[in-house]
Amino acid sequence: MRTVGIRLVALLLLLPGTASAHDHVGSVSADGSFMAGSFLAGAALVGEWVLPPYRHVSFIAEVSSHFGEQNESSLPLSGLRFAFGNKPATFEFWGQAMIGHQVTAEKGGAFAWAVGVGTDQFFAKSGVGLRIQVDYMQRPNLDEPERKKDFFRLLVGPVFRFGQH
Repeated sequence: MRTVGIRLVALLLLLPGTASAHDHVGSVSADGSFMAGSFLAGAALVGEWVLPPYRHVSFIAEVSSHFGEQNESSLPLSGLRFAFGNKPATFEFWGQAMIGHQVTAEKGGAFAWAVGVGTDQFFAKSGVGLRIQVDYMQRPNLDEPERKKDFFRLLVGPVFRFGQH
């Protein structure tokens, strides 16, 4: 029984080590976006605000626009990002989950969601870096409302973080 208690205490002490505290207040990125499956290209603007009591969790908001369909669509999303792994001095690895509402000019809009992982690689603690992100997203098929469209989305672009601790 004593060894079980020691293992439990050790696990509880080591578990927070998998989380990585952000060393900044927020970040902004402007990414090029490519959606596999229907070959949609677009752009995304993403803002991140670190939640003060939980420095490894942040609120994220994104607005993206994709072209290549019969009409252009916009997709505002928001959710949470969890940083983990390496110390965030110049490299940060994270996972995220977002929900939102796809909007098109001709056909209205509907619920959409995305989950993904990504990395930010910063250059010598300058606050400027490169973001690479992969998401799995589901958004409505506005031509056939009973069906959904599933995509993998790749985003790559510059990221700027601010408010160093």
